[in-house]
Amino acid sequence: MHKLKIIFMSLFFLTMATGCQTIKDKTDTLFKQNKFLDSYTKALDKSSLISKTDPDGIITYVNEEFCKLTGYTKDELLGKTHSIIKHKSTKVSFFKELWDTILDKKIWTGIIDGTDKNNNTFITKMTIVPVIDDKNNITEFIATRKDITELITSRDKIEKNLTTDRLTNLYNRYKLFEDIRRSKKTLSLCLLNIDGFKEINDFYGHKIADELLISLSNTLKKLCVNSTVYKLHADEFALLTKDIDKDEFIEQIGYIIEIIAAKQFVIEENQIHISISGGISLEKNNLFISADMALQRAKQDKTKLYIYSDEINTMKHVEDNINGIKMLKDAIKNEFIVPFYQPIYNIKESKIEKYESLARIVSKDKIYSPYHFLNIAKKSKLYPNVTESIIKKSFEYFKDKEYEFSINISILDVLNKNTVNFIKNELSNFKDTKKIVFEILESEEIEDFDILIDFIKVLKKYGCKIAIDDFGSGYSNFSHILKLDVDYLKIDASLIKNITTDNNSKVIVQGIVDFSKRLNIKTIAEYVETKDALELLEELGVDYAQGYYIGKPENEIL
Repeated sequence: MHKLKIIFMSLFFLTMATGCQTIKDKTDTLFKQNKFLDSYTKALDKSSLISKTDPDGIITYVNEEFCKLTGYTKDELLGKTHSIIKHKSTKVSFFKELWDTILDKKIWTGIIDGTDKNNNTFITKMTIVPVIDDKNNITEFIATRKDITELITSRDKIEKNLTTDRLTNLYNRYKLFEDIRRSKKTLSLCLLNIDGFKEINDFYGHKIADELLISLSNTLKKLCVNSTVYKLHADEFALLTKDIDKDEFIEQIGYIIEIIAAKQFVIEENQIHISISGGISLEKNNLFISADMALQRAKQDKTKLYIYSDEINTMKHVEDNINGIKMLKDAIKNEFIVPFYQPIYNIKESKIEKYESLARIVSKDKIYSPYHFLNIAKKSKLYPNVTESIIKKSFEYFKDKEYEFSINISILDVLNKNTVNFIKNELSNFKDTKKIVFEILESEEIEDFDILIDFIKVLKKYGCKIAIDDFGSGYSNFSHILKLDVDYLKIDASLIKNITTDNNSKVIVQGIVDFSKRLNIKTIAEYVETKDALELLEELGVDYAQGYYIGKPENEIL
């Protein structure tokens, strides 16, 4: 009996000791977890703007970073609602959507403007999280913000540079194309060109010729109260009008041409008389192209104004299209569509790291660039065959090579379900998809960015990278770049080819580089053709270079 008592007491103390050790272990674990959470909270508190509200939206907590940005003290904010920093431009529908989301116990994320105590505007990216108790009731809302004011301001400055003619301060060609693309209204377009401007330039010199262009641009702005005026290349202007009667528009343009012809421009005591010719288009499709054809016809016929009509399209265009379709069908049938590979150079590492696959047709010892067949392919519905051929052959070529390689994707590919399924199937059978980059043209007409975003998500699931091609040729993606999960921005050739002589191009490229670095996106400069250009791009911080100075497209890699 005594022995049993001893055994029982031993087991009791052993159990107590084990229990105490378990409690100690759990206490240590909880202490470590609390210490980690405390460190995480402090880090978040220093790097983000944090506020809390009760279920009715009354502010119950703000951190120091929130106070710094808004200019208000904690005492001034506590007990108030966030309407104290509401920006006057924010629509009621915006807040309705926000509240509908969080009251439905869902997380809301978005970009929102605000106004600080001194009435200065700031912009933040905000996430609001509803806090739910064990009875599934909302107890409070926690909002975290990131100040992106400088980032958005920088983007806006770059957009202005991209869309404004630096001499006249008018909108430029890129802005014209974007306005045409985005408009849902009936448009009328007139292109105006100064007659004999080269002679004026040669006789008076560049300085006076530039002053003449500025003076003419100011005159056009005064005359065109119902139209937007654009300055295109050299001595060409554009007038774009929405929802106007055809005859009224033609009459207005005729009046403008007469006024300009009668006007005396005084530039540095020089009295200069000019005349202008115009081409008008009222077409729903190919508005700019048809207006340009009308202008060329006016110049050819030496008339002051020509209105586009179908008779400008000669039989030669029809014959060219027929021959082009025949060549393309033959190329598809006989596997003549092949990729040529152009090297992409890592400027910092001084080595070639990537290649771009470029479509070519090789037939009868002749090599045809996309210029000869791409538009025909799109119009004749043969474009998917070109895309599939380049993808299939590029995948096969690079399957056992270490280089990263890129392939161009059109918005037509994104919208084509068969092409998307083809891409997914090819990716499923490719061993190392991290080597693949899909380049999406920035200059193309992308109306529904949600479709593009979904397409990018699909590619990202396979491990592919995304590049925006021809960046800087327009500005639509500048407005959406924050939403697109891209890895590279390829700076358009128009900004690179004159970068060593055109300071405006240099400023824009520098802005794009700075913007990209903030978003952790790599930059690639296209059309690099000289050593000087490459050295300047290195100074500006561009990551990669591509162009004939680096290497021409070839059917085999270096």
